[in-house]
Amino acid sequence: MLAFALPRVPSFALDDGAPLINVTTGSFANSIPFVFSRAPANFTFPAFAQLDLNTQSSYVPIAFTKIAALVYDLETNQQVGTGGLLAEKTVPAKAFPKIELPLNFSYIATNDTDQTCENAFRLSSGSAQANELSTPPPPQRVKLVQCMQKPAIVC
Repeated sequence: MLAFALPRVPSFALDDGAPLINVTTGSFANSIPFVFSRAPANFTFPAFAQLDLNTQSSYVPIAFTKIAALVYDLETNQQVGTGGLLAEKTVPAKAFPKIELPLNFSYIATNDTDQTCENAFRLSSGSAQANELSTPPPPQRVKLVQCMQKPAIVC
């Protein structure tokens, strides 16, 4: 009976359609400044990673107590962000739930010709004043570095 109640490790993937979502309202968006600056060369903005989970192998709901992530620019392999769950999140068993993982994109360079900054500046296309991105963030690699789960059994 114990083996039945233990949660199985779900599979994770970034959503194919919208892997990163712009965040423009709410307490998370307000907690991170939206900055694209050439002098000094840096950028900071909030976003959500849309994670697709597969819990088909689990017979009980799964509660995630911690998910931590690091974000890298795909072209330069420089770390450009960090993030993680802000509160415990429970997902159903035998399903394909989604989790929006809050991310803080932040990068500082020595000058504005830095390729990682250039990638972000291309992305902003002058929309930084409007506190939103004109296009989705550039290709990123999101690495889940820590994931803690437990069975979410309600008696």
